[in-house]
Amino acid sequence: MRRVALRMSQTDLADLIGVTFQQVQKYEKGLNRVSASTLQKLSEILNVPVAYFFEGLSREPSLAGSSTEWAQFLSVPEGFALMKAFQNIRSKEVRGALVDLAVRLGS
Repeated sequence: MRRVALRMSQTDLADLIGVTFQQVQKYEKGLNRVSASTLQKLSEILNVPVAYFFEGLSREPSLAGSSTEWAQFLSVPEGFALMKAFQNIRSKEVRGALVDLAVRLGS
């Protein structure tokens, strides 16, 4: 999410941390683990504290997979844009109508 917010490509980030862009894809999708040293590099490059990468993660084992789904959703430009736009909608009714529309379009 932070990489996308900075308008940085996976290739640019990969070059800065010394891996392939495919490896960055695997990190973002939660398919590969990130070492502590790589996490430190990422925090420096993306200008966030290491704790940023753990925000919003549940300690509940049953919810562990949901963080991967969110990472996948937010890793695409449309997902990130949708999230930002949704956050800016102040009306609870409009947000509900948008969710209803998305559910209908997705079925």
